[in-house]
Amino acid sequence: MAVLVYWGWGFSWASLFIFLAIPFLVSMCVIDLKHMILPDQLNLILAGLGVGHVLISLPPSVSYGVACMGMVIGAAIYAGVIWLMGKIVSWMKQQPALGMGDVKFMAVAGIWMGLSALPLLLMGGGGLGVVLALFWKKISGEERFPFGPALIIAFFVVLLLQSPALKGGFGASP
Repeated sequence: MAVLVYWGWGFSWASLFIFLAIPFLVSMCVIDLKHMILPDQLNLILAGLGVGHVLISLPPSVSYGVACMGMVIGAAIYAGVIWLMGKIVSWMKQQPALGMGDVKFMAVAGIWMGLSALPLLLMGGGGLGVVLALFWKKISGEERFPFGPALIIAFFVVLLLQSPALKGGFGASP
């Protein structure tokens, strides 16, 4: 993961925040696979790193106030969309379909990515979630699948697509 970040950003202040996020992203995947939770503490750390990443990456024409407003709006919309999707699927299946840790992680993703990346993150996370759920069911025999790893992997891929190496990717932070 670090090599991919280096390829995308080189060694810069912006990449430093992503390098620091990698162990937390990996930990969250492992914890969710084992315990089906995404700990609030890790979400908070990633949120703080996201704020740092966005603020250090701002073009000179964007003020900190505008960036902070963009992060708040991004977090609210990402969390709201995934929460609503979870409620709809839960209603259709008549059983819980999404945990609040997933909703909180999507709020964190909204801080990091800006609004334009939301469709790609949802499509990537959903598609990857289906594939991983099929493997999970085959390997473990369990019906319930932790969705966090799919969201986290999709988050990392979409973040890479926003790198300077792929300039013009899927929208920069606010």
